[in-house]
Amino acid sequence: MINDKTTRQKSGAQNGALAAILAHQEAISDIDAVIANVSTLIAARQEEIVVAEAAIPSIDHLLRAREDLLASVAIGQAKSGDIKAFDAKIEGERQAHQEASAKAKRIAEEASQAIAGLQRKLTDAQEKCQAMHGKDQGLLREVVINHAETTGHAYVQAVLAVKDAYLRLIALDGLLKNKGLRPMGIIGTGVPINLPSFQLPACEGQYNRNYPEILFSDFLAYTSGASDQAHSDMLDELHALGITLI
Repeated sequence: MINDKTTRQKSGAQNGALAAILAHQEAISDIDAVIANVSTLIAARQEEIVVAEAAIPSIDHLLRAREDLLASVAIGQAKSGDIKAFDAKIEGERQAHQEASAKAKRIAEEASQAIAGLQRKLTDAQEKCQAMHGKDQGLLREVVINHAETTGHAYVQAVLAVKDAYLRLIALDGLLKNKGLRPMGIIGTGVPINLPSFQLPACEGQYNRNYPEILFSDFLAYTSGASDQAHSDMLDELHALGITLI
């Protein structure tokens, strides 16, 4: 019952951590969408200003022509009446320029005000997004640690199973050798077993106090007396089966 309760608690913690990080990611996605949308709106209003200013017809050539005409009047090459005639001739272009300039100014003023407001909203959204990302590490750590603890529990169970099977095989190997049933036994040189402990709750209390970094190894199997106990247990097991020749 205690194990079931612990399992349910761990499962609940995992589900809670997962739900928290998924909600966090969704919130970040939402604020990113706001940032993208506001940035697009700012760019659109900036483009309005550019387009309005580009629509203003240039009258630079008219101004230069009038300057040249005034110079001609000053040196006696033209009459003052020519100025009035010139002004009357270009009045339409000057009026179009003034109207376009006034329109561009109105558009620029309104767009600039909108951009200022949008920029504040953009800054606010960016600050919120940055604050949200400040929680990334903690939420991610919780999910990963929960997964590690679940995996650690499965790992400890697997180590205990390996330990039990290994000690049984050691005991059977000893019987085969000692009784001359198979003088070479069943264990080759092989590769040493060394299954490490991890800094996880599941590993606590499972390791040898003299070697806290190891959950199980062939070395500990012999030095801790576990192999001798396994031999004794195997004899008891075989006797329980009715075997009396050992």
